[in-house]
Amino acid sequence: MIVDDDMELRALLGQRLEMLELQVDHAFDYQSAIAKLIRNEYDLVLCDSKRTPGAMHGGHVARWIREMRLALPVHFLEKPVRFGVIAELIRRNMPSVLRAPPRTPSEARG
Repeated sequence: MIVDDDMELRALLGQRLEMLELQVDHAFDYQSAIAKLIRNEYDLVLCDSKRTPGAMHGGHVARWIREMRLALPVHFLEKPVRFGVIAELIRRNMPSVLRAPPRTPSEARG
Protein backbone atom coordinates (compact mmCIF):
# COMPACT_ATOMS: atom_id res chain seq x y z
CA MET A 1 0.00 0.00 0.00
CA ILE A 2 1.16 3.52 -0.81
CA VAL A 3 0.28 6.12 1.86
CA ASP A 4 0.84 9.68 0.68
CA ASP A 5 -1.29 12.82 0.42
CA ASP A 6 0.23 13.60 -3.00
CA MET A 7 -2.30 12.13 -5.44
CA GLU A 8 0.03 12.48 -8.44
CA LEU A 9 2.84 10.64 -6.67
CA ARG A 10 0.51 7.85 -5.53
CA ALA A 11 -0.78 7.40 -9.08
CA LEU A 12 2.66 7.45 -10.73
CA LEU A 13 4.27 5.11 -8.22
CA GLY A 14 1.23 2.84 -8.32
CA GLN A 15 1.44 2.62 -12.12
CA ARG A 16 5.14 1.76 -11.96
CA LEU A 17 4.51 -0.98 -9.38
CA GLU A 18 1.61 -2.36 -11.42
CA MET A 19 4.02 -2.64 -14.38
CA LEU A 20 5.85 -5.15 -12.17
CA GLU A 21 2.55 -7.04 -11.89
CA LEU A 22 2.09 -6.08 -8.25
CA GLN A 23 -1.32 -5.36 -6.73
CA VAL A 24 -1.27 -1.82 -5.40
CA ASP A 25 -3.60 -0.08 -2.98
CA HIS A 26 -3.52 3.59 -2.04
CA ALA A 27 -4.38 5.67 1.01
CA PHE A 28 -4.27 9.46 1.11
CA ASP A 29 -3.95 9.84 4.86
CA TYR A 30 -3.32 8.12 8.19
CA GLN A 31 -6.98 7.38 8.91
CA SER A 32 -7.71 5.77 5.54
CA ALA A 33 -4.47 3.76 5.75
CA ILE A 34 -5.40 2.36 9.17
CA ALA A 35 -8.92 1.52 7.96
CA LYS A 36 -7.47 -0.40 5.02
CA LEU A 37 -4.89 -2.16 7.21
CA ILE A 38 -7.70 -3.38 9.45
CA ARG A 39 -9.70 -4.80 6.51
CA ASN A 40 -6.96 -6.09 4.21
CA GLU A 41 -3.62 -7.87 4.20
CA TYR A 42 -0.55 -6.22 2.71
CA ASP A 43 3.03 -7.27 2.07
CA LEU A 44 4.59 -3.82 2.29
CA VAL A 45 3.60 -0.24 3.18
CA LEU A 46 5.29 2.75 1.55
CA CYS A 47 4.63 5.94 3.54
CA ASP A 48 5.20 9.63 3.04
CA SER A 49 8.20 10.71 5.09
CA LYS A 50 6.93 14.27 5.47
CA ARG A 51 6.24 15.12 9.10
CA THR A 52 3.84 18.01 9.37
CA PRO A 53 3.66 19.22 12.98
CA GLY A 54 0.27 18.47 14.50
CA ALA A 55 -0.85 16.32 11.57
CA MET A 56 -1.02 12.56 11.20
CA HIS A 57 1.67 11.19 8.89
CA GLY A 58 3.55 8.05 7.82
CA GLY A 59 5.24 7.82 11.21
CA HIS A 60 1.84 7.35 12.81
CA VAL A 61 1.04 4.53 10.39
CA ALA A 62 4.35 2.82 11.23
CA ARG A 63 3.73 3.22 14.97
CA TRP A 64 0.22 1.76 14.65
CA ILE A 65 1.60 -1.24 12.73
CA ARG A 66 4.21 -1.84 15.46
CA GLU A 67 1.62 -1.46 18.24
CA MET A 68 -0.65 -4.00 16.52
CA ARG A 69 2.36 -6.33 16.24
CA LEU A 70 1.85 -6.78 12.52
CA ALA A 71 4.75 -8.41 10.71
CA LEU A 72 4.60 -5.84 7.96
CA PRO A 73 7.56 -3.89 6.59
CA VAL A 74 7.09 -0.12 6.42
CA HIS A 75 9.35 2.13 4.38
CA PHE A 76 9.31 5.89 4.14
CA LEU A 77 9.29 7.56 0.73
CA GLU A 78 12.11 10.05 0.36
CA LYS A 79 11.40 12.71 -2.23
CA PRO A 80 12.19 12.86 -4.98
CA VAL A 81 11.08 9.24 -5.17
CA ARG A 82 13.43 7.05 -7.15
CA PHE A 83 11.71 3.99 -8.56
CA GLY A 84 14.91 1.92 -8.54
CA VAL A 85 15.14 2.42 -4.75
CA ILE A 86 11.52 1.30 -4.33
CA ALA A 87 12.09 -1.75 -6.56
CA GLU A 88 15.11 -2.70 -4.44
CA LEU A 89 13.01 -2.42 -1.26
CA ILE A 90 10.49 -4.78 -2.80
CA ARG A 91 13.23 -7.21 -3.84
CA ARG A 92 14.57 -7.28 -0.27
CA ASN A 93 11.17 -7.62 1.42
CA MET A 94 9.37 -9.76 -1.14
CA PRO A 95 12.11 -11.68 -2.99
CA SER A 96 9.74 -14.06 -4.73
CA VAL A 97 7.90 -11.13 -6.34
CA LEU A 98 10.72 -9.47 -8.24
CA ARG A 99 13.28 -11.73 -9.83
CA ALA A 100 14.21 -9.63 -12.87
CA PRO A 101 15.32 -5.99 -12.96
CA PRO A 102 12.41 -3.52 -13.18
CA ARG A 103 11.36 -2.56 -16.69
CA THR A 104 11.43 1.00 -17.91
CA PRO A 105 8.12 2.45 -19.22
CA SER A 106 9.34 2.05 -22.83
CA GLU A 107 10.20 -1.63 -22.21
CA ALA A 108 6.79 -2.25 -20.65
CA ARG A 109 5.04 -0.85 -23.75
CA GLY A 110 6.85 -3.30 -25.98
